[in-house]
Order: sequence, then C-alpha cells, then structure tokens
Amino acid sequence: MKLRYIKLRNVLSFGDKEVNLDFDSFNIIAGPNDAGKTNLFRALSIIEKSFESQNSQLAENLFQGDINRPSHLEVGIELDEPEADLLSSAIVCSEIIRVQGQPGQTKEIQEDKRWKSILINYGKAILYKSFRNPSLVLHKGESRVSQARIAVLLSENGDSLYIDPAGYVSGTNRDPGRSFQVNSFAKEVIDDFNNRFRELSDSQIDLLLQDTEALLQKSPFLTTLLKGKLSGATNAVIAFQRFNLWDYNSYLSEEPILNQLLLLREIKAIKEDQVYFWGLISQFYKRSFVKVKELRLSDSAIMHSSNITDTKEPDVVGTDLSITLFKLMTASNRKDRNKYNLIRENFHNLTGLDFQISIRGKEMEVTSDELGVMPPDANGRPEFFPLVYKHQKTKRKLNEAFVQIIKANYPISIEETASGIHEILLLLTAIIGESEKVVLLDEPELHLHPQMQKRILDVISQSKNKEKNQILLITHSPYFTSAEDSNATWRFSAHADGTKVHNLAKVLSNLENQDKEKISLSLSNPDIRAILFSQGVILVEGPSDKLVVEQVDKFVSTKQKEANIDESEWPVLNIGGKNSLSNYLILSKLLGVNSLAIVDYDALMHREDKIKVNYKEIKTSAVFYALFHDAQENDLAKVNFLDDSDAEWYNNSKLETLRKLALEYKIFVFSKDLEGVMGASATNKRKKPLKALERILELIDKDNLPSEFIEMSNFLHKYTMKQEATA
Repeated sequence: MKLRYIKLRNVLSFGDKEVNLDFDSFNIIAGPNDAGKTNLFRALSIIEKSFESQNSQLAENLFQGDINRPSHLEVGIELDEPEADLLSSAIVCSEIIRVQGQPGQTKEIQEDKRWKSILINYGKAILYKSFRNPSLVLHKGESRVSQARIAVLLSENGDSLYIDPAGYVSGTNRDPGRSFQVNSFAKEVIDDFNNRFRELSDSQIDLLLQDTEALLQKSPFLTTLLKGKLSGATNAVIAFQRFNLWDYNSYLSEEPILNQLLLLREIKAIKEDQVYFWGLISQFYKRSFVKVKELRLSDSAIMHSSNITDTKEPDVVGTDLSITLFKLMTASNRKDRNKYNLIRENFHNLTGLDFQISIRGKEMEVTSDELGVMPPDANGRPEFFPLVYKHQKTKRKLNEAFVQIIKANYPISIEETASGIHEILLLLTAIIGESEKVVLLDEPELHLHPQMQKRILDVISQSKNKEKNQILLITHSPYFTSAEDSNATWRFSAHADGTKVHNLAKVLSNLENQDKEKISLSLSNPDIRAILFSQGVILVEGPSDKLVVEQVDKFVSTKQKEANIDESEWPVLNIGGKNSLSNYLILSKLLGVNSLAIVDYDALMHREDKIKVNYKEIKTSAVFYALFHDAQENDLAKVNFLDDSDAEWYNNSKLETLRKLALEYKIFVFSKDLEGVMGASATNKRKKPLKALERILELIDKDNLPSEFIEMSNFLHKYTMKQEATA
C-alpha cells in the first residue's frame, strides 16, 4: 500500500480551509517549529486508530477543540496488485457463500448456469479495478452531537460509494439506520454481465470469462455498476458480509479461487480472522507504515516483561531495533538476509564501523494466568465457588537480542556509542530493512553532521527505487531537501486560522521562466533553502552584508538582553545582488514566508530598471522595481511622484522620502553603501567580506556602532520578535 493524498479540514492544527497534499515516492515536509508538520503523521495515525475506535478519534483531535465545526480527514491510498487481488477474492468468496447458503432467496441467481463463473471472473474484475485506489474517510458534520464515521470511499467519474465498518455499501456516508434494504451484489454483477454481453454466443462468453485482461477492460467500476441504485438512498445498501477461514474452507473447498485466496493471505501475512473486507483494509493500512520514532532506543520501544507470558516458549526479547535486525539476520528467506547484509555494508561505508547482533541471558518477570477458585471472604466460604483467573508473576531467564558496534575489533554496546552512530543504524534499518512500505521519518538529521545528512539522503533516495518504499520525511535541515524534489516538497507554516501548506514546485511554477531558472539554481545552495524552515527571512545583497547584519544584531541583542534573529528563526540570506531582490520577495510571498530586506543606497537610488506607471514606462531603481513592477493601481499611486526623466540616479534630495517609502514595505536602506556606513576603506571584491567582518568587530569592540546600525537593529527587532501565529 502507498499513500496518494491527504485532505484535512478542522483537524489538529489544520483549520477551516481544506489542506490537500498529493504524495510522491519521496516527500519532504519542511517548515519552522510548531508549524504543524508532525500533525501530518498524527493525522495518519488517527485513521489507523479509528479502525478500532470508529467514532472517537476525530472528535478528540478537532481544530482548536471546536466540536461545532464540520471536520474532514481523508487519506487516499493505492493498493498493490496482491492486496487488491486478495480483497476482491475475499468479497467474491463471501458472496458465493451467501448465495449458496440462502437457496430460497437466491434461486433466481442460481438458475443461471454460469452464475458462479460470472461472479468469480467478471465480479472480481469489477472489484479489483475499483479497489486499486480507494480512500479512507473520517467526516464529522456541523452538529455538536454529530459523530465522525470512518468509511472507505470509492470515487470514479464523479460517482461515489461509501463502505462502512459493517461492510455496507451505500451512496452516502450516513448510518443506514435499523431499517434498510439489502440488495444483492451477485445479482447486480450477473445482470450487468448478461445485459452487457447479450449479443455474444455461448462459446464467445466462455472464452471471455477466461480472459482476465479483456474483463478488466470491459467491466465497469463498482460506482458505475451501482449508480442510481444506492446513491442518495440510505435505505438501500449492498452488504459485503464477514466470513472467516473456517467458512471459506467449509463452503469453497473445491473452488480454485479458495487456493488463490489462501496463497495471497499467506503472502501478505494477514491474520486468519481478518480475511474479510474491513479486516483486510485495516491490516493493509496498519502494516504499511514503518515509524522510525518507534524504532528509536527509548522506554516505549523496549519489549517489557509485561508483554511476555508463560503460555508458550519464550521469544527473543529486546528493543525494537535489535529485534528487527535479529529477525532479518536469522530469516529463513534469502531476501531478508540480504537486507541485513546490505544494512551492514552501508553502515560500514558511512561510518567505517561494523555491528553485530548478539544474544545474552536476561532474567525477567513473566506473567502467567491460572484458573483457580476465589478465596473465601472474611465471613467464611460462600455457598458457591466462583472460578477466576489469577495472575502470577515469576522470574524467568529469557534470551535478549542486543546490538554491538565493532570498533577497533572490540565490541561496544550501542548504548555506549555516539548518538549519531545509533541514528545512522536506525535509519538504515528502516529504509533498507523494509520493502514496499510507507516509511515515516521524523527529523532524521538528529545527531548527524551536514555531510552525513547528504550521504544518508542518497541512501534514502535509493531506497525508494530499490526497496520500493515511499518516504515521508519531516526535517528542519536544508541538507535533506533539494530543488530536484520540489514536486513533493511542502512548506508548513502556522497561522491563527490554521496550518498553511505551500508546494515548492507550484510556487516555482508561478515565477516567470527566467526568474524560475535563477531561483531553482539558487536553491541548490543549502543556505538559501533555509527559507523553507524559517519564520521569516532577512534578504541582503552579498556576503559582507550578511556578516555585518548578523554581528550587529548579535551585539545589540546581547546588550539589550533581547532575542536575536537566530533565536527568532529569521536567517539572513545572501541573495547575490540587488537585482535578485524582486525574485526573492516573490518567492517569500508565495511560500508564505515573512520577509525583510536590507540594501545599500544604490539599490534605492540608481535607476537601472523600468516599470509602468499610468501606462507610461519610466526608469526606476532595483527596490521600486521589486515592489512595483507588477503592482496594483493603488500601490502605483504611491510612486506617481517619480519623474520620467532619463537621469541615471534619483536626486539626492529625495533620499529620505524614498527611504521612508521603502520602510513601509519592510525594506531598510542605508544612506550610503555598507563600507561608507562603517567608515571602512574600499577594497577588492574578494577581500571585501573579510575586511567588513574585521571592521564591524572593531566597532563592536569599541562599542562605537554608527547610528544607522542601531536604526537597522530596531527595524529588525520590530518585525522579528517571536509572536503568536498570525493570519
């Protein structure tokens, strides 16, 4: 199973405006702290938990706890071929049992000599193609007492069907109540087949029923088959009845489809009591996720003695990580053993170390249940002797698997090694040790330096191809993102009305081609990719400006005992010159990132660009081009005073007026160039950053910052102080 999409409305941190994410094979979830990124994983877990508790999970996770809001959580999934085959086979088998078990009610069906063949071949084709891309839906209405109901949604060509946990198929996601009419799925299938192929001869029909590909092409989707027969009518349903393996073996022992069903169940490792529609959907979903957080070495990951019973021979116990590796190492099939060897190989390539799984004896408490007689109370024995189960705890020596890191030919327990070593083994176990799974990685950069993060990213990228895993990765690291993966890179940001989500590829597509190429190229720089993780960004023209702004802010913040821009998650970005200002302001806006800019005098006063004002093209500077080149009429009114002369520079008498105008748009402009403000001598471009750093540190050391730097610092502090989420 893989994920296709998720829709969220009024769930967790997601507000009234529906958020929709389309998943790819490799998905990157970025954004600042407390933006709602982890809530994406929590939403996936709500669906999982709702299989057991069908009415409570969504109600406990409403946006801002408002029970009066309509809420919607929808997860689109893609079943693989064996899953869709197993699901459709189980439904067909249950329908055969129902028809054969009710001869009086199904007489008309059984009068058709081909009924069983039609149901097994044509009916299965309908189900197979219909269940390749189902969705799981939790929906709550506006009413305070409205309960969220989980259902499977089938949607095709504008038609929809819902299947509830009882196996009832209807046209709405409402409880059918106690009085409803159950239509026969078998009858609908047989009637449709006979009507659709009524012109064929008997021999042609027999050949068609043996042609699986032809049936898949010519059969309708389930939504089409039942269109108009269930839609909008809560009292008419189709029932996918629940049977167990004993029923299948008893009624279908001579049917070839039973062998296929049993083989598929074994391949997908489905529990014996779950081979029915809802049980299978539940198992497919639950078993498809690999959650790295649960593999991490923690108390919650340890198999405690309370999980060990004395009713059978003891298994090997240990942490989730050690048990996973132990199972791969001792697997009966070569494929899993090869995975173990591949984990070791990659671990050695990344760290230069090896690891081994060892077994040691460990004494643990074992709980056993014994049937006994309840002891008499204080008044003597009762007239009867009730039997009860008594829980007894005894100590028993068990086998414990544990991981050792081999360093200089000496084994060291993994608990005693560096955190980064453990994190690398954890990640490799998750992304190589599993196949065809949805791997949820929450901050895989933990304890890893940037170079190692890039190498791990390569392994993750290979996993999606070799192991056919789907990756969902939450990160705060620019080294786990890249412009090449923009289609499935999402930026989350917190707002008063709920988490907002922006797709990087869609944002880039809104830029003009030339601008898009420049921005995409700049995103290859991890410093620029910090825009994806920030509360806001401070745009500066070059490396010298970046160094000076950071040093000044750090000094002033320390002196005034206030938070600096780093603590407020506002990085300073070197955009490579004033001519890039327009692109980065647009990019920030489209990504929902707040932005400030700090530029030199010439960016405001040098008229190198052109904009249109009142249908007339006039010369202007980089700052006003960035602000007004595609502005609305009410904004252009502010620059009507700009003259239409051919002068290369604005008159210096307008400097303060233009600076104030730029400040309205959160752009701070120095009255000179950077060197002029600092009183530094001019130097060549290569040495400029170093000279700028030396000069600003000299000024700081003397506590002699020019007033414009204090003004700049106040400007930054005004906008970058941490605040509650804004609309």
